[in-house]
Amino acid sequence: MFWMQNLVIVVISYLISRIIIEEEIHTYLISQLLNKAKKNPEFIVSGILFLSYFFSIFLSNTVVIISFIPIIKAMLDSIEDARKKSLITTNLVLAMIYGANIGGMASLTGSAFNVLYIGFLEINNIPGRENINFFSWFVFGVPLTLVLLLLSKAVLHLGSRNIPFDEVIYANHIKKKPKNFGKQMTFATINIVFMFL
Repeated sequence: MFWMQNLVIVVISYLISRIIIEEEIHTYLISQLLNKAKKNPEFIVSGILFLSYFFSIFLSNTVVIISFIPIIKAMLDSIEDARKKSLITTNLVLAMIYGANIGGMASLTGSAFNVLYIGFLEINNIPGRENINFFSWFVFGVPLTLVLLLLSKAVLHLGSRNIPFDEVIYANHIKKKPKNFGKQMTFATINIVFMFL
């Protein structure tokens, strides 16, 4: 029964991620949140860090990184100075990778390696494996990853001082709300609650 529970959670997480990607809900949400930082360009790196962390808790961190790449590219396309573009790109990509990897550790479905670890425990009949489920992993993983997230924010802040983030042009062309946005978000939320239960 233990393996069945984890299998159902992984399948639900995969299906939710497919719906979100196919309908471009992630693109809409990310661009809307980043557009709110227009008046505070220094929050761009933090915004990408926290958004990639949050999405990676519930979706595979690989899917999250693939989703963020076009948005970051759209933000950087208008910068002509190669040196400035390189500095800004480095910081934005590091924020995306840090957030996605740290978020991937926060839940059972955040990374494929988490599922492999559970499979390893099951195959080798490790005592106590029945105590590891989505909720127990989440309860332990979120506080730990929040500490790592704050540390990575401090590292990124040190590395991004004096970088002209005000030259970043936001992905304004991604403003259109997906069809049936409310229904799809409700469906995803209900399934995430189901995984917790």
